[in-house]
Formats: sequence, C-alpha cells, structure tokens
Amino acid sequence: MNAPGQIATCSRGRATQQIEWINGVALEIVSVPGGTFLMGAPETEEGHSSDEGPQHPVTIAPFEMSKYPITQKQWEAVMGSNSSYFKGENHPVECVSWHEAIEFCAILSIKTGKTYRLPTEAE
Repeated sequence: MNAPGQIATCSRGRATQQIEWINGVALEIVSVPGGTFLMGAPETEEGHSSDEGPQHPVTIAPFEMSKYPITQKQWEAVMGSNSSYFKGENHPVECVSWHEAIEFCAILSIKTGKTYRLPTEAE
C-alpha cells in the first residue's frame, strides 16, 4: 500500500482544461485523473480520532470539476439570482445550501447538455 496522502496508481496523461460558457460567463473546468489512494488516518497517527478510520483504499474514476470555487457572477449566470452576503461578482458564492448547490448542478447540466454534480468526499 501507499503512504498516507500518496497516490498508489493513477492514469498517466496530460491534464486538460476547458472553458464552459454560460450566458457569456466562463467556467474553467479541469480534468482530474483517476487513481487509488488510502483514505482515512492510520491508527498510529498522533491525534487520530475514531471517526477518521478505518484506513482503506479508495479508487476514483477520472472526473472533471471547476478549477476554482464558483463565483457570484457564475452563480447568477446559471441561477439568475445571488443571495450572497458579501457581494462581489468575482467573490465565491456563499450562503448556499446543499440543496441549492444540487439545483445549480442540475440547471448547469441542462444549459450545457453535460452532466454536472457535486464531488464526492474522496474526489
């Protein structure tokens, strides 16, 4: 097995980036290669908590995700509104519930014809 935080296997290749345009607003997308790694803290780690184990191998398939946190400008381009408290079009969107984030992904998927979702804990 690999040491904590190290990738045991991964697909070799060149990382790619693409730009998704939504109502004239760019959303930078990067491809992340899949691989296998150890998830969780080893029992011997100083400060280890019982909810951080057991340590186990996790394999993820290649996936794509936004290169940066979603900005308020991007959120507005998809959702048509912005309920962020700290306003600024290039600031990350905040004050968003999990349900609203799921809705954002669903609407983004409809607008682009591609499937978007929230990343898993392992991703």
